[in-house]
Amino acid sequence: MDVAIRIIGDMAAQNHSTDAISAPGSPGRKISVLLIEDDPSVARSIARLLRSNGYEVVSAAARDEALQHVEVHGLRPDMILTDFHLAAGIFGDEIVDEIAARLRYQPPTIMLTSIPGLCVDRVKSSVDRILAKPVDIHVLLGEIEDLLRNPA
Repeated sequence: MDVAIRIIGDMAAQNHSTDAISAPGSPGRKISVLLIEDDPSVARSIARLLRSNGYEVVSAAARDEALQHVEVHGLRPDMILTDFHLAAGIFGDEIVDEIAARLRYQPPTIMLTSIPGLCVDRVKSSVDRILAKPVDIHVLLGEIEDLLRNPA
């Protein structure tokens, strides 16, 4: 997979539209985002912000929960937003790879990390974007919109 990885740190927010776009091939259906984040306060904040911008968000705090959403509940996310390092030594790219194998396709994926330099080589083939924490919500929304409009 030819992957474009951008590391975006504490940069000023650019003017991005906050209107969510419809799911690819499904006009009118909200974009579904699988949010994999083990810090409850971060997960709540990101989910709230995404929902307020028109996205449907399904949250998972761990590998098993994310896989359950896919395998048991039939989730087919339009986008995955994951933390780099999760509890129990699990990494977000490992979960993304498992989800992609089960779905037989990989949704556009953004990884959030407080240590971008350490994860770039590791996750090159698993994610489309790497954003440094704390991420500005306008930057995050812009990256989501860009990935959905211009998939790799």
